[in-house]
Amino acid sequence: MQDFHIDGFDHKLLTALAADGSLTNQALAARVGLSESQCYRRRLRLEQSGAIQGYRAVVAPRALGQTVGAFVLLSLINQSSDQGERFANFLESLPNVQSCHAVTGDADFILQVRATDLAGLNDFLNRLLAHGKSRFRVESRVILATIKGV
Repeated sequence: MQDFHIDGFDHKLLTALAADGSLTNQALAARVGLSESQCYRRRLRLEQSGAIQGYRAVVAPRALGQTVGAFVLLSLINQSSDQGERFANFLESLPNVQSCHAVTGDADFILQVRATDLAGLNDFLNRLLAHGKSRFRVESRVILATIKGV
């Protein structure tokens, strides 16, 4: 992202788009108190700078047949210089992985995964362990309910 000053209008614009990325330019301009042309120019600048990284539909996992969610904590046992890149490439190939974050603490990575059922989650975990060849420790936490989230 380029460095530039984000003023109050930019902040309002980003907040409004984060809440509803499908807003038309007209609706967005009205919400943040700008003319449509000013709003368009600011939005375009924010997109080009990388402040706005994209737009997406938030789809209910159940609509895709994914009834089970889990957080998977991975702790690397032996870290090598190329292990991280290979691991990232492997994760990219797994459609179950919704997100992956490098974190501090006991775990090195936290993955959010979705599966059709508990058997599907178990298959995913077994595939993950088979790829790891004992290079990392895996713990999982099944999501019972989402209180707040996307």
